[in-house]
Amino acid sequence: MLPLLLILSLLSSPASSTNHAPTYTCQGGLANNGPLFGRITHGAAVTTILLANTTAAQASGFPRRLVGPEDRVVRTGRKGCEGPLWEIPVLADGRVFNVRGKGGRRGP
Repeated sequence: MLPLLLILSLLSSPASSTNHAPTYTCQGGLANNGPLFGRITHGAAVTTILLANTTAAQASGFPRRLVGPEDRVVRTGRKGCEGPLWEIPVLADGRVFNVRGKGGRRGP
């Protein structure tokens, strides 16, 4: 089974959790109202990018900006997603996805 990559909008207005930390939620379905895949705080998302030492220029391609059909699908019926959407290497349980590790290929 391939790891789940959370799709986050780092520039959108994230939902506030009970501790008032901005939190991003990734859900299935065309209107992002399906099963919950995972949640991550804004701070954890930024930290994960820094810890993974990812840049768009790296061979891994992370973080990758979503443009095209998948961007439109993610935004359908979702409020608060005005900014660009980015794919970052974070698994649903919060662990960093090692794209260079064994079996670590990108994509679903």
